[in-house]
Amino acid sequence: MEETEASAVGDAAGWRGPPRPAVQTLGARLARVEDGVSLVLLGLMTAIPLAEILARVFGTHVPGAITYVQVLTLWVGLAGALLATRADQHLALTAGSGQLGGRVAQVVVFVTTVVAAAVTAALAQGALTTVWADRASTSELAGGIPTWIPQLVLPLGYALMAVRLAFVRGKGFVRGAAVLAVAGLLLWGLSQADWEQAENWALPLVVGLVLTAGLGTPIYVILGGCALLLFWGEDVPIAAVSVETLRQLEEETLPVLPLFTFTGYIL
Repeated sequence: MEETEASAVGDAAGWRGPPRPAVQTLGARLARVEDGVSLVLLGLMTAIPLAEILARVFGTHVPGAITYVQVLTLWVGLAGALLATRADQHLALTAGSGQLGGRVAQVVVFVTTVVAAAVTAALAQGALTTVWADRASTSELAGGIPTWIPQLVLPLGYALMAVRLAFVRGKGFVRGAAVLAVAGLLLWGLSQADWEQAENWALPLVVGLVLTAGLGTPIYVILGGCALLLFWGEDVPIAAVSVETLRQLEEETLPVLPLFTFTGYIL
């Protein structure tokens, strides 16, 4: 049912081709693996606090329990984002091209997909810069694991999302590759701008990005893209977005959100 709904926009826009049985089978198997990994991560995120509570009853504790739950919050969040990308079910203000048809719908799908892939790829680049810089840190998790190693999931997750967005919404290899190529050219062009040009272009680009929300661009793309453009316009490294993301993970109450979501899903 979800796959049918997710492909409705692409079908209306004429972007969908008949999938090959072998590709369908492989995709189904990978989807089951992905679902299983997500459930394991969420289960660990639930089990660790329970183990900590039980350990305290006996006058002991689980080393690094809070830190590991914070790390799992990041992993679960990105796993959920990848699942939403797979089903093309990211939150958006409107269905966009779902109300259109023909050539116009094709253009709308292509434009919003390029925007989403470009912003997500930029987030991946900023996250990689942040994590790479953290390699010099001596901070470790319980068990001697350097903190930057589990943080690698941030740039990896964003990169996978960018590629998946292109091919899921493109409904084919050729169109997916075209989306990635145009998104790459867009990012390359912006990277060539000097500070004065960036300052002048930032606000108009933010306005244009916000306007694409009416075409069905996912909300996370709008928010993340605006943050990236505003930092870029102020000559602040885009890695600042990822730095703030990782800082938010230090909030001890943050893991409550996915756990409440999981509880609501069960109920």
